Amino acid sequence: MEPAADLDPGNACDGQYGIAKVNALFYAINRGDTNSIVKMFATDQPINFNLSPDIIQAAETSVQTANNTQARSVNEIPKVVERLASLHIVFTEPLIGGTYVDHNPGTEGLLMVGVSPVMWKAVGPPLTNRGKAVAFGGGKTGIDCRSGLFVTVGLGVMTFQ
Repeated sequence: MEPAADLDPGNACDGQYGIAKVNALFYAINRGDTNSIVKMFATDQPINFNLSPDIIQAAETSVQTANNTQARSVNEIPKVVERLASLHIVFTEPLIGGTYVDHNPGTEGLLMVGVSPVMWKAVGPPLTNRGKAVAFGGGKTGIDCRSGLFVTVGLGVMTFQ
């Protein structure tokens, strides 16, 4: 399923809202639109944008030995987006979202909307140049209901074909 930037987020911080935000994020990732992606993340609290493991490094070595690439602040987001450059990512299963109260330091007690699991596959030259046709992975997200901004995006590659 192709990510779409124009889904109706509705009027509440709920699953529909989270699904629309995740679609917009993946749409921007597929376009390499770093500026839009940075604007989707909170600036007043800790964030975590994590590739665990790094997709390209895992294609070069293995899922088990590749390092993570992560951003803990909006200033670090471009390095994560750069690692996704030239990949095209689509969803392999329908997205499901819901609300929860966060228990992580820095966001503890906040109402969040999460979308999980985010099952995806990626194709593109960074993979084919390393002898892989497709990467399959999963992920999860957390969006602060007060601001409507992401505080958590975790993507992990599980296997290659």
